[in-house]
Amino acid sequence: MEDNEQKNSEQNNHDEIDYAKIVNKRRKREKITGIIALVCLASILGGSAIGFGFGFGTGLVNNFLNRYSNNEDNNFSFTTNEPQKTNEPTTSIDNQDSVSIINNVTKSVVVINTVSTTKSDMFFGFPIQQDGSGSGIIFYEDDEKVYIVTNCHVVNGADTVSITIENSQAIPAQPVGKNAQSDLAVISVNKKDLASQNITNIKVASFGNSDEALVGEKIIAIGNALGEGNSVTSGIISAKDKKISVDGKELNVMQIDASINNGNSGGAVINSSGEVIGITTAKYAKFTVEGIAFCIPANNVKTIVEEIMNSPNKPYLGIMGINITQKIADEYGLPTIGVFVNSVVTNSNAEKYGVREFDVITKFNDKTVYTMEELSNLISKCKINDEIKLHVIRGGNGLDLKVKLEKFIENKF
Repeated sequence: MEDNEQKNSEQNNHDEIDYAKIVNKRRKREKITGIIALVCLASILGGSAIGFGFGFGTGLVNNFLNRYSNNEDNNFSFTTNEPQKTNEPTTSIDNQDSVSIINNVTKSVVVINTVSTTKSDMFFGFPIQQDGSGSGIIFYEDDEKVYIVTNCHVVNGADTVSITIENSQAIPAQPVGKNAQSDLAVISVNKKDLASQNITNIKVASFGNSDEALVGEKIIAIGNALGEGNSVTSGIISAKDKKISVDGKELNVMQIDASINNGNSGGAVINSSGEVIGITTAKYAKFTVEGIAFCIPANNVKTIVEEIMNSPNKPYLGIMGINITQKIADEYGLPTIGVFVNSVVTNSNAEKYGVREFDVITKFNDKTVYTMEELSNLISKCKINDEIKLHVIRGGNGLDLKVKLEKFIENKF
């Protein structure tokens, strides 16, 4: 009861907040993003960019608020591959095995390159192009396309995304869908574009059962480390069922001690049977920490990817937002609850119905919103064309907006 009274008290004081410090000051937005990255436990391994400081550790800050839900017409599912059963699980990879496994799985791991447009005070607010890199895993193909799973932070917000396979020229990729909360995204490439590069034999990766993985089991990590093309490292599973907080999102992960570097994001972690049991996502980025990296377990990947592949119709608000930490609230005079609108998607219904950059969304249909995860969950329970009511704080004043949720069309990364 006391907690509820405190929350209501905080809500009633929102309209008195002074936002003069942030309105029309884009460098505040960039500084906020930087603070988010520093406060979090782990740094994300996107790609190399303009200098070390750009693009490293901030990829998960921007979050499209949409959700993926299953329906009865789902027709995509991962093929179940049953390895040969033995009395005891295999936990070692000898030299001969590792060469064979690497040669086989490397054909399923692609190099991802991105180009994004950003603005920076370093260049007087003018847009600059920022290059990034990451990794991806081929998990499915049909008659026309090849589908690749990667981390959401690798491709999120990119203007263009391309892949290379076996030292090919850049092959353009298209967005299929993403789930920012799980840091997973699916992209596709056209087979005709692959054929133009004389790439005709595509290797679809085999995904294993990560629940059966053992602490101490030897693993191999394959990915586009430092944007220099695929390379291989090895190690063991250090821990299972870990929870880490990355840029305001809680991820369920396995901990590994294989060497992981910028550009490895979205790459494969494989077991002694050559099965993908995880997708690299994050590592500790401290000078005093060594050999602590994390991967998303394969079973989690399969669940989210199936949802993405089978759920083309989703209600969509059309903003990107970030959680407000206590540190940010104190520094910028923001309420400690709500979602800070980092940007509004051009031509979206959010823009048409009056949501603005730097708004703080504190209520959704009269229900108090504390985080973007809560806002995303509320959106997921709505239908396309539902009219919802947002309470936002803008310039120190409270404002109610009615917005019609639209169909989410994945036409941008």
